[in-house]
This record gives sequence, structure tokens and C-alpha cells, in this order.
Amino acid sequence: MICPVCGTPDVIFDSERAQYVCGSKGIVIEENIADLGPEWRNFEDETMRIRAGPPVTFTVHTEGFGTIVGTGNWTRKQKLRTLQNKSRVSSRERKKVTYLTSLNRIAGKLNLPRPVRETAGMIVKILVEAGLAKRVDPDALTVAVLHYACRVHRVPLRLQDLEKLYEIEEKEVWNATQKVTQAARKLNLTPKLSPAEYVPSIANKLGLPGEVMIKSMEIVNLLFQSGGTSGKDPAKISAAAVYLVSTIMDVKKTQKEVSEALNITEVAVRGGYRDIVEKLDIDVVM
Repeated sequence: MICPVCGTPDVIFDSERAQYVCGSKGIVIEENIADLGPEWRNFEDETMRIRAGPPVTFTVHTEGFGTIVGTGNWTRKQKLRTLQNKSRVSSRERKKVTYLTSLNRIAGKLNLPRPVRETAGMIVKILVEAGLAKRVDPDALTVAVLHYACRVHRVPLRLQDLEKLYEIEEKEVWNATQKVTQAARKLNLTPKLSPAEYVPSIANKLGLPGEVMIKSMEIVNLLFQSGGTSGKDPAKISAAAVYLVSTIMDVKKTQKEVSEALNITEVAVRGGYRDIVEKLDIDVVM
């Protein structure tokens, strides 16, 4: 910065007074400067530089806001920490804490990305505050929330796999899914997952070349655009498309291999295969 008075670059910023001062003449060039830098003040230990706190997150019931009593052996601090821990969660928010704890546990086991967890946390908040979580199995609700959040962020995760993994009845999950859909509408969240996004994982499990994966995705996208996948399990449609393309390109995998890769029945693969052939009018020469 050049001093407008003497024309020298000897300009000093006085952080205490928020002023620019000419180092040669001592003249105040500009004052009341807003410091846009980070605040590193730490009242516990001045030798440690920390920021204000963690970012906002919907994976905890406080959303990242709150005051935590500092560490130390001071008797008053210990008493304050004990009192804070007892009063931190109100009776109204205990249900939210229960759901979020379950959500984080399952999401961690499935290694789901952070955006999926945050969206799921937002949905849980609406479910509890709107009273939609009443008379719903907690595990079923958590599974339904995570599945919906995965669809929003285009992460292929089958609801049937979650049901088997956590031994939840399909009826309970269906009931929870209806409630989750209502809550998601309040947040204007809509699923963006295309059935074709299940194809890469299926092709990789079967060790198929990239050409098979690309052609399978094209077929599933044609069905999706024409409404041919409406009301059907997208993973099963994708598996049938992979089986069809592998047959056409002479890198055929058996129906048993395809069904085992996705943990579905051979009947489902066979039915999806016939459906695709009929709707797209494909002639397959065996």
C-alpha cells in the first residue's frame, strides 16, 4: 500500500486501533478498518490458537450450537459440567437424540458420505418436530430416512438390503417410508437417483468390461425416460439390463451369477430381462 501523503510504501496497520498509519510521517491515513481475518482467541489457553467452534451440522440435536464448560480440575467447573450434562437434553429432544444416534451408527457402518448424513439429520428433525415419528419403529424409521437421503444424493443403496441387514419387517419400513416422504416434502427434497446408477456396482461385481456397463446404462436410461421403470425395483431392472447386454456382447454371465451378485432371485432377473426385451423390441439371438 502506498501512502497518499508522502508517496512511500511505508504504511503500517495498527490492529488495536484499526488504522492505517504512515510509518514516516505518523499520519493516520484511514481509520475504523474492519478486520476480516479469523478470530483465534482462546480463553482457556492463550498458547493454543483455535477458531470459534465446529461447523453447523444436523447430525447432532444441537446442530453444532451450544456452550461447553471448559476442562480443568477446578471444583466449580466440575459442578457446572455435571449440571450442564443433566440439563443439556430436554425431554422434548430425547427422541431426536435417539434417532440421530441410531442414524449415525448405521451411516457409519455403511460408510455413507457426509452430505447423506446431513440430509438424513434434517429429515429426522422435521419428523420429530412435526410429530410424524410417533408410533413408528425407530430402526425402520432410521433405515427409511437413510435410504431416502441416499436417493437425494444419488447414492445407490437398496432398501431391501437394509431390511435384511437389520432384520426389519417390510411392513414397518413401508409405514416409515410414508412418514419420511411427508417430511422430505416439507424440505423440498426430491430423489435424483436414476436406476442406471446401480449398473456400475453390478458390472464391477461380475468383472464385466466397461463396454457392457455403458450399454447397460443406456438401456436402463431409455426405460427410465419412457416410464418403463416406474414402480419397479431399479436394482433389479439394472441387473436384468446387465444380463441382457452381456448376452448380446458374448461375455455372458448366467442368471445365477447375476442374481448372486445383487442378492436377488433368478426369477427377478429373468422377469426383468423379458420385460426389457418386450418394451424395447430387442431381438436376442442365443
